[in-house]
Amino acid sequence: MGVVSSSQASGFDWEEACPETNISQWVASCESNHDKQFCLRSFSRDYLNHPSGVYSDKAVRVKNFLYDTATDQTPNALLNKIWELNTGCSDYDHGKGVFNQHLSLVGESVKVIGSIPAGKAQVRINISTNQDVDLQLYDGDTALVDKNSGLLNGADLATVSYQGMEITYSGFEGDANSAGNEFITLSGITSSALRVRLAGHQDAEVTVSYQWGLDPSLGATYIINRQVYNDLSVRSATPGAIGIRELKFIIKDIDTDFPSVYFMHSEHVPLHIDFAYDVLDWYPTLNYDEAYRVFNSSTYFLDARKHLAGSILAHDKFINPYPAAKGLYTLQLWPTDPVAAPLIVKAHQLLTAKMRVLDGNLVYFPGSDTQTNIYLQNQAYFDDNEVAVIDSETLFDNVSYTAMNLAEGYGTLRVVNEGDPTPSVNDVVIFTFIPNDLAHVAGIITDTVQTPLSHINLKAKQNNTPNAFIQDAAENPFIKPLLNQLVHYQVNHDGFVIEPATQAEVDQWLEQVRPQKSQEPQSDLSVVLPARLDTLRHSDWIRFGAKAANVAELAQVLEPGSYPVGYAIPFAMYDDFMQMNRCQGFEDDGITPDGKYRDLCDDSSDPNGKSLYQQIQQIMAAEAFINSPDVRLEQLKDFRKEVRKSEVPADMAEVLESMRYFWDPDGDFTHSIRLRSSTNNEDLAGFNGAGLYESNTHHPDEGLIGESVKKVWASLWTSRAFEERRFYRIDHFKTYMGVLVHLSYGDEQVNGVAVTKNIYDRNWEGYYVNAQYGEISVTNPEPIVTSEGEVGAIPDEFLLARLVSSDTDYSWVQQYIRRSNVETVYGQPVPTINVLLDDEVRELRVAMQRIQSHFKAIYAGDEDFAMDIEFKITRTDDGSRGHLEIKQARPWID
Repeated sequence: MGVVSSSQASGFDWEEACPETNISQWVASCESNHDKQFCLRSFSRDYLNHPSGVYSDKAVRVKNFLYDTATDQTPNALLNKIWELNTGCSDYDHGKGVFNQHLSLVGESVKVIGSIPAGKAQVRINISTNQDVDLQLYDGDTALVDKNSGLLNGADLATVSYQGMEITYSGFEGDANSAGNEFITLSGITSSALRVRLAGHQDAEVTVSYQWGLDPSLGATYIINRQVYNDLSVRSATPGAIGIRELKFIIKDIDTDFPSVYFMHSEHVPLHIDFAYDVLDWYPTLNYDEAYRVFNSSTYFLDARKHLAGSILAHDKFINPYPAAKGLYTLQLWPTDPVAAPLIVKAHQLLTAKMRVLDGNLVYFPGSDTQTNIYLQNQAYFDDNEVAVIDSETLFDNVSYTAMNLAEGYGTLRVVNEGDPTPSVNDVVIFTFIPNDLAHVAGIITDTVQTPLSHINLKAKQNNTPNAFIQDAAENPFIKPLLNQLVHYQVNHDGFVIEPATQAEVDQWLEQVRPQKSQEPQSDLSVVLPARLDTLRHSDWIRFGAKAANVAELAQVLEPGSYPVGYAIPFAMYDDFMQMNRCQGFEDDGITPDGKYRDLCDDSSDPNGKSLYQQIQQIMAAEAFINSPDVRLEQLKDFRKEVRKSEVPADMAEVLESMRYFWDPDGDFTHSIRLRSSTNNEDLAGFNGAGLYESNTHHPDEGLIGESVKKVWASLWTSRAFEERRFYRIDHFKTYMGVLVHLSYGDEQVNGVAVTKNIYDRNWEGYYVNAQYGEISVTNPEPIVTSEGEVGAIPDEFLLARLVSSDTDYSWVQQYIRRSNVETVYGQPVPTINVLLDDEVRELRVAMQRIQSHFKAIYAGDEDFAMDIEFKITRTDDGSRGHLEIKQARPWID
């Protein structure tokens, strides 16, 4: 900012601040002028002249350039050259000054005291004198303020509109102290050089004070470099990009030949209406609510609008196909706003002229189907006007880096391929694939794009683990030299840090992030028999696990048929099974084949055998098990085999078998039954336990269902679950496995996951959804074969948001981030363009609304509370479309 004192200036000093701030109008007019060279030279005279009428050095350089007919004088070349020649401009065109003017008016009634250059915003000029002196303002021969012939000519305060400005004049009567105390304010941006004059009939000493521009803490009228962009922008979360920089703008009078562009300090003034109302003072006679209605009705939803509001987002990690370009900037508008193509093109031209930082790298991004359809209908018009447009797949798939979870960790930097040993909490891992199972690690890097709802990212959020997608991570020159070394790894919005670390730093970090005291999960072992889900509520989680209890609770809010029905097996049955002596009664239990489990009793020193609890206690006490993750991995794998082959006593097997009569009352068992883990240490608020345990399906030809139940019980002792409990000092022997039992879905048509809130903008109700064809996993995407070869499976990824869609109404908008790349499912071409049909999206939204409201009350959630759900479109045998079913609901960890 420049401040000019009376001792420094004898007239106006505008710091010659970047006359290119208004050249967008000049470029547009000269392009259509029949004598382009004359137009260019007129620019040098009218836009670059110093208030004294003498060309400044910078103006001379520009003039010489414009007179050189050999130069490239296309619009972009001219714009860039003007910026280049005007080095030394203030970053912000903002300042004030004061000077004294002696007037000798004997025989002369008017004196010019200077000019206001084009491109000056929010100008105010005050004069103070004891004599009767009048302030005047002229545009060429047009009198704007003059008591004899001006547009403003009265004795009292008045305002008039002129070329995109609101000109206000105090009136020639001045104030109560003197008729010579007058002012003129120009609300808007000057479109041409204006002359300031004084008129009087006698000598006078006049003090002239003036100011212009926006306070940088509120906004600016042009963006000359990236630092200014960063100063004014904020970290934002937009569908597909979390933590991106966003700069908001308003274009005033876009429907005229004299539009004005304003950039908002998006942190200090986050709302467009607040900027118009509080900063620009557009509605001085209206209260805020009245101004809000007027602003919306003149800024959104209509072709015949006065203003346009939007954002410029910096996609710095976008892989630009042009090597000289870095990143990408997108022009984005309110998603429900059907902005007409000519307005978008005009906005693109104005913003390009006002933002040197763009470097010709601005594209329009239609943020909804409404805006995409407008683009498709006007594609030739966009092409003719050189406005590039980008779709969501191109924008979000071509990135070199995406921060998934902001955190830091310390450990050994390792590359892990499929089949490699399981990493530990002491490892910062570069995965060359998206793992189905993930133990607790110190840091996560993938070279495959993730979604926020992948199991790997849910675990990262739960454990506060740094997690990022980094393209070709193992070959990255900042990463490769540090492989197999101790490192400090940090994920930030703008990038990552990987640097050498010491063992002491690793040990100190591990001690800081681990709980200091042991933890014992809550449980109630008083219920010893399976229970039907329709007899349970959420409060029963302490006996059956949160997964089973929450599925049971869905019956309170959803329509029958849209949630699983079946049974839940209590913790107590697992505990009883684990406490049984393994050599008692198995030969004559009437079920177990004679001698099948003889190897469990081969220890001659202990003919009575040991319970499974005793066996794992003995294993865990060994020094090798305590000190080596690899030993733990192998010995836990062996122990799970012991659990799976341990006999189920006849009475317990009979109880478990009785559940099957729920689906096959005649005893002719024909249904496949899904058995899902439901412990007292997963699906809880603050700890989701995603991917720790295992589920399986029991088919009719597999004998007793108890054999499959044992597989779920055994999964409590997976290496990843054990390491997670070990890290958090959770008592292994107070962690119990319940089982959720319902029909298997078979080859469902769609599977998906969703969060019952707008994860990108908490100000608007919304739901984030991932959906995929068939049974291809969303949470643990697997490679698929397409026409492009083997690639990672990508789901439909979109946001449903309830947004303002008119002056008086709201509507739900589906904003796609990515679309599924699956081409065939079950050997046939995919049956629909989008994974979910429109009516299924609506049905899913209604279900999520109900789930959110119901469980928020149960969990006493705050405004950030949300549920993480899994859903299916079920299988059918007649070729018809299946129905929506919610198969899981648990608190979302943000």
